Amino acid sequence: MDIDIRTQLMFFSEGAYFVLSIVFFFMQWAKEKENALQRWLAWLLAQVMMINVVTFILFFVWKPFENDTIETDFLQMTVIFPCVLLLNEATHPGSMTWKKVAVGFIPFVLLWMCLRITDNTIFYIIASLLAVGTAVAGIVYTMYSVAKYNRMLRDNYSNMDKKDLHWLSGILIEFTALLVLWVITGIWTTVIDAMVYNFLSCAIWASLYFFVNRQKVIEISEHDEKTAEHTLEVKYHFAENFVQVVEKGRRYLDPDLNLVDLAAELNTNRTYISRYINSEMHCSFYEYINNLRIHYAARLLEETDDKIDTVAMNSGFNSITTFRRIFSKTYGMTASEYRRKRGDGQEV
Repeated sequence: MDIDIRTQLMFFSEGAYFVLSIVFFFMQWAKEKENALQRWLAWLLAQVMMINVVTFILFFVWKPFENDTIETDFLQMTVIFPCVLLLNEATHPGSMTWKKVAVGFIPFVLLWMCLRITDNTIFYIIASLLAVGTAVAGIVYTMYSVAKYNRMLRDNYSNMDKKDLHWLSGILIEFTALLVLWVITGIWTTVIDAMVYNFLSCAIWASLYFFVNRQKVIEISEHDEKTAEHTLEVKYHFAENFVQVVEKGRRYLDPDLNLVDLAAELNTNRTYISRYINSEMHCSFYEYINNLRIHYAARLLEETDDKIDTVAMNSGFNSITTFRRIFSKTYGMTASEYRRKRGDGQEV
């Protein structure tokens, strides 16, 4: 009997997901891991690979149960909480632990055992609701954490290249779509749904592998904030020295300038500097420093014949993309257009 094209695509998607899970696992374990986020991704990929191997055995080799879908569903449920923990690890470095992983894993094992002992589907329903609830709570909390994390970066770093977590918003959208598909396939399964689910799973793990391994993990101690909350500073005593060092001393040309190092240089608290910039200059540290850089770049465009990329690097930017985006936002035109108009004596 001939197999239609949709069924062939579904089998192809299953094979692709199976093979990619193995490839990503070995690639992650073989590479040198720089932080806990990358190490936890390796363990999570190991779990996903093992689930796919067991699923293959249950469907095509052993088949010990009358309904293999229940077993594979339970296996997939065990991945949800570790995924949530991994996303939380990105926004809260050091928060993921084996104890937390076990807390999320054990309930599904117990519910599966109760189901097989009693043959009562209520345990499957409870497990499904628990999985969906965990995923939804994780998505909502991660969205909040990403926004908070990115605000922290803007208040402390002049360069957000490979530090910000905007990519995680895309992962959350993919994760949400996968959750919706998982719920749909749990109610009724079609060839198209299964195919899209597999391909979307491939996209999620590919995205996680790429972005996690390029992410620079940032940890900021909360000691300064706690100290500041109990200390009353009547006047920003460092204000004059701050302007002298940052603006006149052109510290903003350092592409790796951050608030922690600057606070140490000024012998003050980074929280005080952050509050000073926010209250007196009405912007974040990131916006303040890059505003100085972009105006310095404008002068270089007028006074030198250096290439645009060279101007960007000499102005403290280590990302050409960031330079172009900020320049266009500030002057309403590209750097090339600015140089041409200034060369013609036009006002900009």
